[in-house]
Amino acid sequence: MHLVPNLYKFELPAGWRQMTPDEARALRDRMPAELDTLLVVGRIDRFGAIDRWMTGDFDGRCLTVTVEDGEPEMGESTLAEVRARAAKSPGAAIERLELTEVGPDRRPAIACTATFADAKGVVTARTSEFVVPSGGHTIRFSFHARAADWASAEPGFRRCIATLQTAAKAEGRKELSDQLQKSLIIGALVGLVLLVLYKTRRR
Repeated sequence: MHLVPNLYKFELPAGWRQMTPDEARALRDRMPAELDTLLVVGRIDRFGAIDRWMTGDFDGRCLTVTVEDGEPEMGESTLAEVRARAAKSPGAAIERLELTEVGPDRRPAIACTATFADAKGVVTARTSEFVVPSGGHTIRFSFHARAADWASAEPGFRRCIATLQTAAKAEGRKELSDQLQKSLIIGALVGLVLLVLYKTRRR
């Protein structure tokens, strides 16, 4: 069980643990482009078979959790805006985008599945992201696996997100500042996909 006080908790797959910032720096040059970001504990965290990775055996399976301030509106208007922004950007590879619920408490979430391709257009990895508003925050759970391993890895990711419990329900938007924050969150959701595509195709 991984627990972040006052935010969320969930069951990690066997053999997984949280990566430290020092480990992220040490592994950065050996990670694929979509995973070479540095970590900020409590804001950007990564989980996986870290002990194996440190010995050079990176299996491609991991979870990145990002915590942001503010909440998006959980409705079709948000999905439509994400699709519209992605459609204006060549190479955007969002496969699935829908409203759903996660965890035993059935928290509202946005689910997004995306693919990442190399410079030759060959799909190298896939991600399944769940965007969950909670108590004035937005928590993004991004599962990653190599394309060839996705069919085997994805059921484990589903089991993991099914155990998610958040400390608070979504508060919803209340002020103009929340509307501005919603735009930033949507931009981050689309921007992450596009940034990764740019980085992978430059390699």
